Amino acid sequence: MAYVVATKANMRAEPKLDGRILRQVERGEALALVERFKTGSWYRVIHVPSADEGYIHESVVVLKLTANRYNAPPLSSQRVAGQTDPSLEVTNLERETDLNLRINGALYVVRAGSTITMNLEPGEYEYYGWSPGVRPAIGKNNLTLGYKYSWTFRIVRR
Repeated sequence: MAYVVATKANMRAEPKLDGRILRQVERGEALALVERFKTGSWYRVIHVPSADEGYIHESVVVLKLTANRYNAPPLSSQRVAGQTDPSLEVTNLERETDLNLRINGALYVVRAGSTITMNLEPGEYEYYGWSPGVRPAIGKNNLTLGYKYSWTFRIVRR
C-alpha cells in the first residue's frame, strides 16, 4: 500500500509530471501498490474507491509493504487432452461490478456476471484483478501446455 502524505497529490495517467491528471488524492488516502518497483520516480497504483489505475510520485507517498506480494487465490488447473496451449477462463460472479484484469500488462474487462476465455502461450504470467472499492488481488502462475486454468472473482464482504 502507498499512503498519501502530501496535503493533496495528483494521480496521473503516465509516470511524468505533465501526464494527464486522473484524480486528486488527499493526505491519508491509501492507494494499492501494483508494482513494488518504481518507474523512474513514480509508483504504479490503484485508487481503490474508484478503481482508477495510474501513477503517483514517490515524494507524496510512504509505502507499507507486506511480506508476500502475491495475495490472489491460485488459479485452478485441469489437465486436458493433448499438448494444446493453455487457456484461462475468468468468471466474474458479481452482478453489478465489472472486473478489471491485467495479465502481463494487457488489460481485460470481465463484465458483471460474465465469463471470458483466453488462449495463452505457455509461460509465466503475473496478473492482478480489481474493481471499485476492492483492493487488487495480485497473483503469479506458470501456465503449461495441456492445461486449462480458471479463476473466479467474487467480492468477499465481512
